[in-house]
Formats: sequence, structure tokens, C-alpha cells
Amino acid sequence: MTTQDVLDAVDRYCAHNEISQTIFSEIVGQRFGLGRDSAARRIAEARRTGRMSEDYIDRILVVLEMQDEQRESLMQPGLDAFCPKCRQVQPSRGDGTCLWCDSQTGGNTIPNVVDKLGDGRKESRKRNAGVPWACGEEQLLEVRRLYLTGLSMRAACAEVHPQTGYANPNAMAMAMYSLFEQRGWNRRKQNQATAARNYKHGKARNPAHRRAMRRRLGYVRGVKCQGTKRNAPGAGKPCQLAALKDSDYCRFHDPRYQDEHREHCLAMRRKLDEVAA
Repeated sequence: MTTQDVLDAVDRYCAHNEISQTIFSEIVGQRFGLGRDSAARRIAEARRTGRMSEDYIDRILVVLEMQDEQRESLMQPGLDAFCPKCRQVQPSRGDGTCLWCDSQTGGNTIPNVVDKLGDGRKESRKRNAGVPWACGEEQLLEVRRLYLTGLSMRAACAEVHPQTGYANPNAMAMAMYSLFEQRGWNRRKQNQATAARNYKHGKARNPAHRRAMRRRLGYVRGVKCQGTKRNAPGAGKPCQLAALKDSDYCRFHDPRYQDEHREHCLAMRRKLDEVAA
């Protein structure tokens, strides 16, 4: 599928549906979270230069609901699934790869293929029917839906477990791993699942967010320390740190921790002397 073929398909689509190129650009932008101007600029540049990236060709073909026989495994549309790299739900190809970054999302709709003979030829992996024995098809699909939204397999099974006959969520999760493999549903790698579980909002290094979390957890109470700075720069100026929950001073100026700070400073000076020696 060349760039010109894609542009011709876009023209036929617009003529058949009686819409303009601008409206089509809006459709592409809504599908993939892009602005209308971005999609229109890509299409206009392709008409001028005759070149378009393969990733963008894939996205346009998904919008056009087309399939390419030579790239069937990539062109078949997949499911909207949580992408660990994009950190949001994104459209996927038929093989489960994200249309934006090519990361594996698990939202595949076609079987995996494996090179059994080691000579480059790919054959379908043999699987059984993948029939769950302690839950129904509805519960299995619900687990997959929750999994594609970004939950881990154990968290998804914990939500659905009361409706099944499994002994506990852990046992159900182990069964789901096998069922996903038998049905050809890709799974996220362990490191990607761990990152998706622990990195939720991306605000860990935001000072305002850290202050809000310290106040929410009860470490501070939103009042500045009443102490003054002792060391340069800023010696004699008011301290700008937050006061502790049960004190008018921060931890550095609180009299209760003076001995602890003094011992720490002496220990650091001894280490500096050892390094200098």
C-alpha cells in the first residue's frame, strides 16, 4: 500500500460520504487524539511530497476500515487497550501493538505467530479452545476488558472473582494467564505491568503535588516554620519550609530533633576528614 493509494482511498471515502478533507481530518484526529490541523497537515504534506510514514498510513487505513493483504497482521484493527508507554488507552493493531508507539498492549484480535523452524517462516501456534472451567464467557471477557483499561491481571481478577468458582483471586489470575495464551490474547510484560501499576499520574517530581500529599497524609498542616535560617545564603531570614503537624517548626528547627541533627553533622564531618586524609 503506497502513499498514493492511501490518498486515493481518502478521496474515494470523502466523495462517497460527501464530506470534505477537513471533516476527514477531524475524524482522524478524534480517533487518535490529534488536532484537526495536525492530521490535515500530514495529508497535505503527503500530497505535496508523495511520502507518508508507515505508522500514519496504518492509522488512516484503520479509519478507512481497509485491510492490506500483504500486511494483514498489522492492518486488521485491534481493540482499544491501555498502552504502558503512552500511559493511556490507545487504539491497537490486530497484533496488539499500539498505533502510536508500537508497544504491546494486549489488545490483539488475531492469533500470535511463532517461527517454529527458525528459518523465518511463521506458523500459527497450536492452542486448545481456551474454555474456562470455573467461570463463564461473560466473566472472562470482563476480565479482559478490565485488563485492557490498565489494571493488572490480579487486580482485574479481584474485581470479577466473586462471580466465579475460583478459590481466590490469585488462583483465578493464574488460570487467566493460560486462557489468554490459549486464545492468542497478548499480555503486557511484567516490567511494563509494574510500571503501569506504580506510575499512575506522573506528578511524583512536582513540588506542589508532593506538598499536597504530605499535607493529606498528615505530615504537615500547611503552615510555614517559625524558625530562621542559620547558614548562608539567607542567614537570618525566615524559614520557608512547612511546619510539622504537631509543632510550629520544621524538622530542622524543631528543638526535639536538635540532638539528632548535631550527631548527623558530626558524622558527616568525620567522613569528610577521612576523605581529605
